[in-house]
Amino acid sequence: MRVEVITNVTMTPGAPPNANYGNSNYLFPTDTVAQAQASVSPPTPGPPITRHVTMPEKVSVKYMAELSRQPRYAIIALMIQLGISADRSVAFEDAAQILRRYGIAVERMT
Repeated sequence: MRVEVITNVTMTPGAPPNANYGNSNYLFPTDTVAQAQASVSPPTPGPPITRHVTMPEKVSVKYMAELSRQPRYAIIALMIQLGISADRSVAFEDAAQILRRYGIAVERMT
């Protein structure tokens, strides 16, 4: 690993944080970014699709639990993990993302 030492720190009063980042006195490995990018693994595919369902624009958590044959708390936990608001009704796109985790493909009701 190659390390660069950067010297000559000048801090200007009132300057925004990291304004002189390039002139700081840090030991910074130059290949850290390349290593971080190389260590990112591709997303894992979901389970195989076992069912196809049609749904309206908004559905309840209870309905998704019944479709996926999962307890409601498991659906709510997944919603929190995915950053989806755990309200009573869930938008179609979010519901499709959640149900896909259980092997269910969703189509919009016409």
